[in-house]
Amino acid sequence: MSKKYPIADKQVSILSGAAIFIKKDLFFKVSGFDEKIFLYHEDDDLSIRLKKELGPLMYINNSVITHVGGGSSSRNTSIASLKGLLYG
Repeated sequence: MSKKYPIADKQVSILSGAAIFIKKDLFFKVSGFDEKIFLYHEDDDLSIRLKKELGPLMYINNSVITHVGGGSSSRNTSIASLKGLLYG
């Protein structure tokens, strides 16, 4: 399944942790990433807190992010289901 990204700048409800661009003081204002949240969902939680504290989140279509190296394991459906209960 491929992700469909907006074709223009647009307000979004969740940002990808791999591509969040935010001022350091604002990141710390909302206490940054929650270390108690396991893999993949910490960016969802951060997005919810940023939106609540600071207002709309934006996807910028013409931005370019270069991710050098790294890797991860596959997503866990039971954790994704739990997230749906918590934030749904």
